[in-house]
Amino acid sequence: MPQPEFRTEEVDFEASYQGKPPVEGMEFALEVPPWDIGEAQPEIARLIESGELQDEVLDVGCGLGDNAILLAQHGHCVTAVDRAPTALATARERAQQHGVDIEFVHADVTALDGIEQRYRTVLDSALYHCLDDQQRHDYAAALHRVTLPDAHLHVYCLTDADQGAPPRRSA
Repeated sequence: MPQPEFRTEEVDFEASYQGKPPVEGMEFALEVPPWDIGEAQPEIARLIESGELQDEVLDVGCGLGDNAILLAQHGHCVTAVDRAPTALATARERAQQHGVDIEFVHADVTALDGIEQRYRTVLDSALYHCLDDQQRHDYAAALHRVTLPDAHLHVYCLTDADQGAPPRRSA
């Protein structure tokens, strides 16, 4: 039976991290979210090597924390934000296993309540494409509030052509 089409912003990430169907009406659940590759995204290592990351790093939509862990292992002070409690619990466990200190914050990225203005670098790895137009506007305003002048935003996201298909792991 074909799976229903969906928009990325309809994904229930908390359900995904709990091994439940990520979209209402889907008949399958994945044991591991398809974006969990068990390590930081390769592009993050390139950013670290290039020296493009400055001062404290805000990792928005940190998920399971692998990018934040790699950043912390390379000496960056990292605040990692996600709204999925299950993801944050796993991220904290992984950070502890790797012996790194990361500030994990449960927050809505469209508001970033409780986060102070102090960041020169923001990392968004696969979050932006999950937001609808209003959420993107609110997200941009929230980032503006918590970043210092001349901050750098690094965004890695799906293109419009990638939208509408269930997420999948690559081989």
